[in-house]
Amino acid sequence: MKKFSGYAIPFFGVVLIGASAFVYLNCATTPNPNYISAQDLGKIGQVDVTELTPTELKRFDEVINREVSPCGNEYSLAQTILNQKLCPLTPHATSYVLSLIVEDYNLDEISEKYVQRYASVKGQDIEIGTSPVKGAENAEVTVVVFTDFQCPFCAKAARKIERITAVYPKYVKLVFKNFPLESIHPDAILGARAGFAAQQQGKFWDMHDTLFSRGPAGYDPNKIMVMAKGLGLDTEKFEEDLVSEAAKAAIEADVALGEKLGVNGTPRLFVNGRVLEAGVDALDERIKEEFLRKKFLKK
Repeated sequence: MKKFSGYAIPFFGVVLIGASAFVYLNCATTPNPNYISAQDLGKIGQVDVTELTPTELKRFDEVINREVSPCGNEYSLAQTILNQKLCPLTPHATSYVLSLIVEDYNLDEISEKYVQRYASVKGQDIEIGTSPVKGAENAEVTVVVFTDFQCPFCAKAARKIERITAVYPKYVKLVFKNFPLESIHPDAILGARAGFAAQQQGKFWDMHDTLFSRGPAGYDPNKIMVMAKGLGLDTEKFEEDLVSEAAKAAIEADVALGEKLGVNGTPRLFVNGRVLEAGVDALDERIKEEFLRKKFLKK
C-alpha cells in the first residue's frame, strides 16, 4: 500500500514510508515494471524537459515515478503523464512539480508539497459558521480567506480575491475570516470589530472595501464611525455592535480556527480545504484544478 497522511492507495507492490522513501517488495535486481523515464516522456512530446539541467531532470524522473496520480487513483504521476485520460489534473500537477524542481526544492520538500496538494481526495473541512459569504450558495469551489484589515498585503490582494466571485458567479463562494495580527497591526482588532458591526446591518462587504482602502494608515473610533455613517448604517446600533461581546467572540473564534489550520500570516487562503501556498496570483489556477477534480470524482 502507498500511504499519504493516513490515506492508503494500492500501488503495484510498492510501499511509501513517511513521504520520502520507497521499499520495493520485489527483489532488488528486478526493475520496476511501471517505471517511466521522464526523458522518454519528453521524446514523445508528453512533457517538455528540454530546459531542465541533468540534475533537475534526474529529480523530475524520481518524483513522477514515486508520487501517485493527482486524482488519487492507482497510477503513478508518470503513468498519467503518459496517458492523461487517466487523470485530468495531470497537466496541472506536472507543471506544479516542474516549478518546484526549478525553484530547487529537494525531493522530500517536493513530496511534502505534492502530498498536501494532491494526495487527499477531499480537503479539510473548514467551518463557515456565521462568517460573511459572497458568491454562489451551492458552490463547487469554496475559497476561505483569513485576513487582517490593517495588513497592506491583504489590502492589495482583496480585489483579486473578490474578483473570483464575478468570474465564476455560479460556481465559487468566498468566505471571510478575521485573523488580526495585533503585534504588528495594533488597529486590526478595531477593523475586525467594524466589519462585524457592519455585517449585523447587511453591509459587511461595503465596510470590507472601505476598511481596506484606508487600512495601512490605521484607524481610530472616530474614523470608524465616519465610515459607518458614510455607508448609511444606523450609527447607534453600529456602535453597540462594535464594542459588543458578540464581536469579540466572533473574532476570537476565527483566530482559533486559523491557528488550528496552521495560519501564521495573512492573507492565507484555502481552496476547498486545501491551502493555497503560492499566493493570490495562483488562485485562478487552483480553482480550475478543483473544477477538474470535481469532474473526475463525478465519473
